[in-house]
Amino acid sequence: MKKRRKIILISGAVLIAIMLINIGQYAITRWYPINIDWETINDSVNSEEVSQDNYICYGKENGITNIPFMMGCKIILQSIETGKKHVVLEDINPLKGVAESAIIGDNILYYKQFMGEQYDGPPQAMNLKSKKSEWKTLPEDIDLINYGIEGHHLYYYESNNSPKEREVYCYNLKTGEQEKIAEGRQWETLKVLGEYVYLFDQEKSELVAISINDRQRKTWLLQMENPQELVDITNLDEQNLAVIIFNEKIVKLDIETGEQETILSLNNLESAKQQKENDDRWYGAMARGGSLYVYENERYLYVYRLNLETRKTELIVDGSKDAHYKAKDEFSSYVTFCRDYIACIYQYKKSTRIDVYNYNGEFVKEL
Repeated sequence: MKKRRKIILISGAVLIAIMLINIGQYAITRWYPINIDWETINDSVNSEEVSQDNYICYGKENGITNIPFMMGCKIILQSIETGKKHVVLEDINPLKGVAESAIIGDNILYYKQFMGEQYDGPPQAMNLKSKKSEWKTLPEDIDLINYGIEGHHLYYYESNNSPKEREVYCYNLKTGEQEKIAEGRQWETLKVLGEYVYLFDQEKSELVAISINDRQRKTWLLQMENPQELVDITNLDEQNLAVIIFNEKIVKLDIETGEQETILSLNNLESAKQQKENDDRWYGAMARGGSLYVYENERYLYVYRLNLETRKTELIVDGSKDAHYKAKDEFSSYVTFCRDYIACIYQYKKSTRIDVYNYNGEFVKEL
């Protein structure tokens, strides 16, 4: 009897200690500022593709270890080098879900949350230096996946219009002024790279570049087998783009001459040969040191290195060989390209696993 009482008392004390720790952490993270001086600011920084410096950002649901805040969610900013986590946002509303996407730009983090299965209001912006929300008047109709930031300007197309009538806007985050920069068309991609906003018209297979400075346009008709495929874009250098035509190829596009050259057939990749025709495949890429790093996200993550001079392709990360992924059925996954590392992020229902590699594909550590 005494032994049982002792066990109950110890268990209760441990539970109370966990609760007090979480309450203290909640109070500290809610008000303590995060001041990170980024070494590099990338264009159109999407946390699911390219990161600034060696940080990654991801959402996570609260659970039993977060007593008394078991419900709700948090957004975590984590250093790959030190492993240190900064809880940027903790929302204990039991109905709130994690942010679908977050973009970090010069100490500003943008996020959008779910209420049940629906988005909860417009995107929010938080200043990491003060932990205060800013620009709460962000337009309600921003499409969260396709938007880009340059300085204090947010470029986006509307999410609530019919797909064939999406207008594109430039929104001044400081003044709240809004300017329409492109008419309603079937836009399916928006990227801010260098001095241009790039838009892809899925109906016409046209890639359009709009100058940030004078709004002048350049238009290219992409050579595509299937006009309805999705397209992603990244810079190769000052004069050339890498245009990823999903499930087909990667094209080098000279923005001065309009010349297009296929530099990689995606269907010839080792991982693509193992997949069925109707498998969902998603791609992202980043150019670095004479190579183009391409990731494919089907069920597992695959990262390839394409030498831009020799056109030789290597599979440097093969997620299908990791047994711990196969042991769990439900997860989402994506790659984040950091300054010195490639982060492969697997998010399960109640946990997150991050495998870190260098740019030679060598495993560095697990976070």
